[in-house]
Amino acid sequence: MTSSETFAVSKMRTSGNAGVMFTRLVGWTAALSAGALNAWLTRWSMNQDGVSYLDIADAYWRGDWHNAINAYWSPLYSWILGLFVSTTRPSPRWEYPLVHLANFLIYVAALGCYEYLLTTVVAYRKQKDPSFSSLLAFPEKSLRILGYAVFVSCAVILVGLGPASPDRMRLQVSSLIQAIARAASATWSISESPDVWPSALATLGWFSCVSTLSERPVAR
Repeated sequence: MTSSETFAVSKMRTSGNAGVMFTRLVGWTAALSAGALNAWLTRWSMNQDGVSYLDIADAYWRGDWHNAINAYWSPLYSWILGLFVSTTRPSPRWEYPLVHLANFLIYVAALGCYEYLLTTVVAYRKQKDPSFSSLLAFPEKSLRILGYAVFVSCAVILVGLGPASPDRMRLQVSSLIQAIARAASATWSISESPDVWPSALATLGWFSCVSTLSERPVAR
């Protein structure tokens, strides 16, 4: 390869990386804006589940285990709400907006986990197919645009930040579990050594336990 060809390839790679970074910036800006707008518009609304979660959160933080521990409500979401309420100690007027602030921060964490999942999938596909020709002929930028659109559609439109429920945490933990599984699979294919599996499986098990805490122990 001549020097001019090397320069052309390097320029194409730099341009491609800049395009991917711009796509990520636009995707994050759009996702955060959609989530913040949804949380702001619903800041004074609250459903019956949200009131119950606030009551259970108070019970946990004052040590009322008899009323806090139950077989229906998710414990993890109650702990998070209790942490916010006990730390800020809002007046009754501001409890509902505080819940929506907590929902938005959970949404941001879920977006970060989804970004990790998307980046892991892209890296795995590049390792298997550097030209990205087998993934429906989608370039990386198009795949990311589709990924961000799917996330916003599911997290904002279908789930929403208005209802007080642990669904956002399940989305977050699910994204992490899938990303860890992808990363473990990619590491295995590269190293072909069983030494990489114990830590990956331990991490996978830990996040599975967290996912269990975000679920209702007994279904409706």
